[in-house]
Amino acid sequence: MKFVHSRDLNVPVEFLFGRASDFAAFESRAPAHGVEVHRLTGGPVGLGCQWQIAGILRGKPRQAEVELTRISAPDHLTIVGHSGDYWLSVSLNFIALTKRSSRLEVLIEAKGATLRSRIALQTLRLARGRIAKRLKAAITQAAKKVESEFQR
Repeated sequence: MKFVHSRDLNVPVEFLFGRASDFAAFESRAPAHGVEVHRLTGGPVGLGCQWQIAGILRGKPRQAEVELTRISAPDHLTIVGHSGDYWLSVSLNFIALTKRSSRLEVLIEAKGATLRSRIALQTLRLARGRIAKRLKAAITQAAKKVESEFQR
């Protein structure tokens, strides 16, 4: 199942990429959202860096492992994760429109590794419109936050 969304922002592409690749900030904010994040690789964040994530999702404890599989400043960022029989890929493309504006393109792809997980994802397709609407709202909220941080 794929979801694609793009959003134009009134911030330079370097600033946008900097905010999207600030993994230390994500790690420090995660506990406020009930999520535990542990970096599995030492040193600075870079290609191949891995995290273990644990939290409650839909009333059940869940765990996932996430890896930074592609980073090309300030153009692209890809994170791939898996939890049980499910795989998720999140690709972010950053496109400079002008010196002070940029476009964020988000591609999220979910796959099931087993027949059972593929059937579960198939049932989610029935709610595809609702999921896409929530995703769009989350991206819009994050974009507004980045724009307000840039204006300060």
